Amino acid sequence: MDFIVRPCTPEDEPSWLRCRALAFLDTQNHDDVHAAHPVPDPDVADPADSLQWVAVVRDGPDAGTVAGILDASVGAADGDDAGLATIDTLAVHPDHRRRGLAGRLFEAVLERLPERVRHVDAWTREDEAANAWYRAHGFARDHVYLQVHLESWVDGDDVAALIRTPPALSAPVKGLFHASLEDEAWIRERFHRVVRVSRYVRPLRTAA
Repeated sequence: MDFIVRPCTPEDEPSWLRCRALAFLDTQNHDDVHAAHPVPDPDVADPADSLQWVAVVRDGPDAGTVAGILDASVGAADGDDAGLATIDTLAVHPDHRRRGLAGRLFEAVLERLPERVRHVDAWTREDEAANAWYRAHGFARDHVYLQVHLESWVDGDDVAALIRTPPALSAPVKGLFHASLEDEAWIRERFHRVVRVSRYVRPLRTAA
């Protein structure tokens, strides 16, 4: 099976959303579901600083179906992060894994980053496949923190004890907290879902 790597278009949205949802279903990101994918990204002021790429099936009955996605954004040219590009989404449909699509998408985006970009970073949870991919592509981990997911039907009174609500509202049903890695041992003992989140960074070029 062959694929075309190209910029994402508004017409790709339904297939893009399906690809992302299915790609994350068996990962720590299974509950991170998007209902829309606007092109261009409205959160990026300069369209040139938003790179939205897809790998689509070239031919056959599934021609045009999105099999891989990579969205990256670059810090504003007049801002503190002008030299940083961030991978916001990188995912491959489970039926098309291990075909090099993530690498092809990454290379396509690298070739089109603005000249001012000195580093690329990405944040990922503790799925080994994702962490291994970043290491294999020249990234190094430079920060780790914990995400603590609280759910009242599992964690019981801990959710209500940690979050106060106005009298008109019920006790919290769910909560999301960040915590330091140094507290990991007791946090994992107390709460059922604790996830390490790592930042990976890859240098591209040195400042002149």
